[in-house]
Formats: sequence, structure tokens, C-alpha cells
Amino acid sequence: MTRTKTKILLDDGDPQETQRIRRLVGFLDGQTTNPSLIAKNPEVKKLVASEHGLSVREQMAEYRKIVEVISPLVGDAGVSIEVFAEENTTAEEMLDQAREMFTWIPNAFIKYPCTREGLRAAEQSVGSDIRVNMTLCFSQAQAAAVYAATNGAKVPVYVSPFVGRLDDIGENGVDLVANVKRMYAAGDGHVAVLAASIRTIEQLLYCFSIDTDLVTVPAKVLDDWARNSFPMPDGNFKYTATGKPMLYQELAVAWAGKTVHTAVWKEPVRGRRMARRLNIDGDGQGDLAGHGGEHRAVFVYQIDSYRYWQSELRRNDFTHGQFGENFTVDGLSDQEVCIGDRYRIGSALFEVTQPRVTCEPTLRPLLSEGRGRTFG
Repeated sequence: MTRTKTKILLDDGDPQETQRIRRLVGFLDGQTTNPSLIAKNPEVKKLVASEHGLSVREQMAEYRKIVEVISPLVGDAGVSIEVFAEENTTAEEMLDQAREMFTWIPNAFIKYPCTREGLRAAEQSVGSDIRVNMTLCFSQAQAAAVYAATNGAKVPVYVSPFVGRLDDIGENGVDLVANVKRMYAAGDGHVAVLAASIRTIEQLLYCFSIDTDLVTVPAKVLDDWARNSFPMPDGNFKYTATGKPMLYQELAVAWAGKTVHTAVWKEPVRGRRMARRLNIDGDGQGDLAGHGGEHRAVFVYQIDSYRYWQSELRRNDFTHGQFGENFTVDGLSDQEVCIGDRYRIGSALFEVTQPRVTCEPTLRPLLSEGRGRTFG
């Protein structure tokens, strides 16, 4: 098996699998781990099954033992170690773990979730020369936020689009990998794209075909690849998508003499989405200084406002999501809604926390010169 341009990482928490797959493939450039994978490690399962179980500190100690064994078995793509984080874990709590974890092995990358707090932790980490891998990336907007949060990094940064998880909700997950690569192409190269949640040989071959920087793959898929004599994509390779295409979004705009990344342009989606404390799955904010957080997690805009601007600007080409909203609603006028009001959408409960404040720099192209100040 010859080395591919795309670096290959194993997605697993068992050093014995690391050794086996390295023998099978001939090399491993790196490995990704997380608490769930570590919990599947045979030795850890024995400890968890014991009467006394494992405390948080004991879990950390076992995690360290495992990555210390894995570390010398892989190449320069390193070993990604994920912080223990829940929805309410703060950036400071993640950083406390990260500073310790980064000392465990010389080739550590610290995995943070692509959430507001995870991005805050990443921004501070790269400032301290801690290598990071931003995981659970489900949208181009989140990848733009990773680029912005780690801008100026002097150490490697990874972003991990989750292909299989997107396929699970009816999207064509590999499109996100291609879209993020395209978006980053005009940048300075400080963020590498690490395709994750790979479920099939076809997804693996697609990543090879577009020269994805890195791909992390479970042992099962690498076993299948080996059984098929390590096929590689050629000029006739064509990926058969099963989900809805994820269209490229132009998220870089010129403003005040510089290029900024924005997540303001959105498009309608079908089906259910999980609403969380800081965001809706698949969404993101490009400028975390002005957007996001508990009190600005979701943006609502009314159809009546669309009608007003269509008339005011003499345009009829607006689509829902054009003004950056997460929900386009019929009714709920500004005159009727008050701070503190609560509304149930599906099984989620939303509370009105503040008046709408629009991102003028990114919406100015919608308006003629000088109209931006009237938008609301």
C-alpha cells in the first residue's frame, strides 16, 4: 500500500487496533480518540464494569495511559484527545482539561466541539501554542467560525466535518468537506480539513479524490478497504450521493477594507433539527464577538418584514434565510412580542431575550448605499 496525498488517521481508542491497522495498511499518519471510544477499550470496560466504577480523575488517568501507548505508533498527524464536555461546559473548564491533556504526549491535538464555548477555548489555546482539532462540524458556517477563531495560529489547526452524521439527517455529507476546502483555498492555510465520521469505502475514496488534507477512519472501513485490495479513485470515479446536496455558500465578504467571514446567509432545510442552548445543529456564527451565546442563539425574522423590503427595494428574489434568520415566521410582529415571552416550536421552548440587531456589514449588499441604517 503506497501512501496517499491525504493523511490517514485511525478513529479508535484501542492501542491494539492501532498496531493491527498499522500492520494492515503499512502506516498510520495519526489517530483520533474521544471519551466514547476510550470507554470501548477492553481494559476500560473491565474497570467500568467493576463495582467501584471510575471517577472523573480515574477516567482521565486511563485516557492518558491509552494515548501514551498510541502516540509513538502514529505519524506526524498526531493523536487527537477530546475534552470531556457537555452542553453547559464553559471554555474555561475545557481549557483546564486541555492544558493537562496537551502535556500527556508530544504529538497531542486537543479536540473541542464547534460550539461558541469550544471556539473560545480554541482561540485561547492557539494563543498558547496548543494544537487543536475542532470536532462536530456540521456546516460551512461553523468551519468559517473555526478559521476566524484560530486566525493567526502558529500551530496546526484541524476542523472535522462529520460526513456520516450529515448523511444520517438526509444531507450529502461529503459536500461539506468539499465546500470547506473550497472556502479555505483563498486563505493562509492555517486550518487543515480532517474528514470525519466516515462510514463507507466510497466516502473514503471521495476524500482521496478531492485531496482532502486528512481523513480519520474507523477500523471497520479500513478493513473493508484492505479486503478490496486498497482501491484508489481514478478518472472514472464517481461518488453516488444518497442525500440532499449541500450547496456552497459564499461566506467571505469585503468590509471596512478587510475580508470577514460571516454565517449570515442561510437556506431552508427540511425535517427536524436539534435546538441546543447555544445554537441549532448545523448552524454557526462567523463573528462570535457580535453574535451567538445564550441570549443570541436563535434569530427570528417575520414574513411581513420580507414583504416590506421587497416593496421598498423593488425586489422579488428574496428567499427564506436571506436575512440570516434561523426561523422565518408568519406573525409575531415586533409590536406584539415582548422580551420574556416564550414560544414552543416542536418540542423546544424558546424565550425572547433581546431586540433584533442585524449584522449590517454583511447585509449591506442587499441594500442600496445608505439604506443599511434603516434595516431592522
